[in-house]
Amino acid sequence: MTALAAAGPVRAFLIVSLRSFREPLARALGRAGIEVVGTASDSSSALPCIAELEPDVALLEAARQEQRLAVAGLKAAAPALRIVALGVPDRPADAVAVVEAGASGYVTSDQSI
Repeated sequence: MTALAAAGPVRAFLIVSLRSFREPLARALGRAGIEVVGTASDSSSALPCIAELEPDVALLEAARQEQRLAVAGLKAAAPALRIVALGVPDRPADAVAVVEAGASGYVTSDQSI
């Protein structure tokens, strides 16, 4: 396991399709001491921002199959980026799929953030 740099708060980028979920999540993470450096509604619009902002982690909504496939694309474009998949269905095959695609971790749809 590799430790994150101790030179400040974790810098996160949120990729969540619903603005009504994305904005409260960003505020909650900020209150928890995580610096949200940017947000996007999908991974394709997030890529240029991630390249520019160089966050430590991306939190990616991954409830639907096509969103889970985005993990591999993000990892290919930004190999050092840690990805946490959010809203993964609570089935072992889905969890294994996001980890095999390159996610560092996941939160199932039934878990609290």
